[in-house]
Amino acid sequence: MIAWTRNSWLLVGALACLACSGGSRASGVLPASGGGGGSKSIAASPTPDGGDESTGGAGDGAGDATPQGDSGASGGDDEAGGAPGAAGQGAAGEASTGGAAPWMEPEHEPVCVPAGELTNAKKLAISTADVDQLGGISADELVIAWTVVAGEEVTLHYAQRADLAAEFAAPRTVTIPAASDSVSLSADGLRLVYVNADRKAFGQLVRDTADVPFELVDSQDFALILESTALFAADEYVGDPVLGPDNSSFVYSRYGAGRHATLLLSERFSPFAPWPEGSPLPVTAKLEATEAGRLRPTAVSVDLETLFLWDSVAGSQRVAVLGHDTRTYDLSLDLGDARGAAPNAACTRVFYDSAGDLWTADFGKTP
Repeated sequence: MIAWTRNSWLLVGALACLACSGGSRASGVLPASGGGGGSKSIAASPTPDGGDESTGGAGDGAGDATPQGDSGASGGDDEAGGAPGAAGQGAAGEASTGGAAPWMEPEHEPVCVPAGELTNAKKLAISTADVDQLGGISADELVIAWTVVAGEEVTLHYAQRADLAAEFAAPRTVTIPAASDSVSLSADGLRLVYVNADRKAFGQLVRDTADVPFELVDSQDFALILESTALFAADEYVGDPVLGPDNSSFVYSRYGAGRHATLLLSERFSPFAPWPEGSPLPVTAKLEATEAGRLRPTAVSVDLETLFLWDSVAGSQRVAVLGHDTRTYDLSLDLGDARGAAPNAACTRVFYDSAGDLWTADFGKTP
């Protein structure tokens, strides 16, 4: 049995160091690992005390949208008053000549550049005779996980292969105390997160290496999120877990009770620390929930700039991209019935389920 351990004194010390460090991050600013030079940040919408729930009567959700952060504004006042540069121009003079404002992040190339449609689709031989629901693929495409739901029983399947040219070996299976939501596989294939059957918390399985079985462990990693659900309305839930690429970011849904801002991001400073309650991601109104339904996250790119979501209203897999200037996610591409799509590390291929079977296909990029 893999034991979950945590040294509280080391944690306190780490927190103290972070508090006094000049490199500490301000609350509400979420980092995204590089896609081409320079550090990036995603300004998350603040979590109001119930303020992001619907307060109006009718409408399509756009008017009740959770207020977005002031994209790109942070740091502007610090830079604008700086001393002139070598050419004798300050920040204001540089901006007036058409140059980028000094606090703006330089342009970069995201890992995912969605374009066109999926090509060279191939059904995976490990698909079962049941209705398979993709959970995730490891970054190197060598480990895959999925579930089969039969009534209230959820069976986890997971398999691996030696290299990309090989077929996946026969899967291992285990029944897990989970809701019917898709599970999430970590990028290294060593951790798996699911939604508890009551949809009020998350559980997890872990293993030391990819050649041994997963084992259920305690879920103290999600203790802070569990605490937050104590304040939920009776018809409010969590769901749709998506582990980020570095085990330090975690996307999930908080939905029900008339909420429009259902997509949340939690970030922790250490893989040994608990996940804090998530903050709403900055999204356009098109990604917010309505009375008809919501978009459910299925995966995220390694730089956190591309979200894959299942549109429960349209019955279609969607792709949302983080705008460089707005720092807000907006819909970019429709992948049709490629439900649960999850990309490899290079974002050149995705895995998904369709018509109850598991598939893989090439994922194109613009030139």
